Amino acid sequence: ADLGEIFLGDGVALEVVDCQVFGGYVLHIGTLVGGGVKVGDSSVSKVDYRRRDDVVPNHTMTHVLNQALRSVLGDTVDQRGSLVSASKLRFDFTCKKALKASQQKEVEDFVGRSISSGLAVHDEVVPLSAAKKISGVRAVFGEVYPDPVRVVSVGSSVADMLADPERPDWSELSIEFCGGTHLTNTKEAEDFVIVEEAAVSKGVRRIVGVTRGEAKKCREKGEELATAVERVEALSVDDEEVEGKVVALRKDLDSAAISSPLKADLRGRLEAVQKSAAQAKKALAGQRLNSVLTGVRERAEAGAPFAAEVFEGIDSKAGQKIVEAVKKVNPGCSFFGVI
Repeated sequence: ADLGEIFLGDGVALEVVDCQVFGGYVLHIGTLVGGGVKVGDSSVSKVDYRRRDDVVPNHTMTHVLNQALRSVLGDTVDQRGSLVSASKLRFDFTCKKALKASQQKEVEDFVGRSISSGLAVHDEVVPLSAAKKISGVRAVFGEVYPDPVRVVSVGSSVADMLADPERPDWSELSIEFCGGTHLTNTKEAEDFVIVEEAAVSKGVRRIVGVTRGEAKKCREKGEELATAVERVEALSVDDEEVEGKVVALRKDLDSAAISSPLKADLRGRLEAVQKSAAQAKKALAGQRLNSVLTGVRERAEAGAPFAAEVFEGIDSKAGQKIVEAVKKVNPGCSFFGVI
């Protein structure tokens, strides 16, 4: 809903924080400041158009996102709620399991293509009975719509759809009943990034996305982190600093607002580096242990009654193996080792 102020004269104003339709009326909800109001007072409404300009790309891309999910996941996807603000969009939908990173990427790319294609956004108020006949039209589950109803479509005019409502390819477009404000062309959204995909409840998932400047920030941060991951991948797995750098970078990655599918890809790459480094560390530790065991056995076999030694790069588990080796070769030897 639009926000703004309603000026009532003599310094009195209603600071509008929400608008809702009830009983055929549009209710303006807010806080009255500067005095009171009475029947017959004149008023002047001032819409916060700057905020609206930030909201509309998120609203229109919510519609396109709905179509993208249906395209990637199938017609079983149904909307279960949404929230559109100046900073982001949130879309809840039916889905039995989490989207794979590859599916998220498909959805993100679908919306991106719609933006780069510069599709015209159309709207028209038409009889509800006629609107319902349009192939592929979407409506929110449980919502009661007015008659006539406003139809918003992306990529083709409502008039063309009403002329041939059963055309099967209409289902490939975003067509919804909606009374809100929208872009005139998808290119005005500039970009779209999915920043989160999560569960809301059993069988319901949620996607959070951003457009325009917020999407640009996500892209730039994503490129920065991708470059950092490449640097870590270029290090030798034998480098003792690798594991520490991976842990620090993973912490930065987890807290970053970037594309969700990109984040999943970078996490996987860091896990691969960490696994390789751990394997290299384990192999090196094995080599050290074998070398130490050889030396300890030789000294124990000499029959010394007492032995003490400091071992570098040996953990407690390896230390136990050293003790067992001494006991086996020279049971009477008193052995003291520092690791």
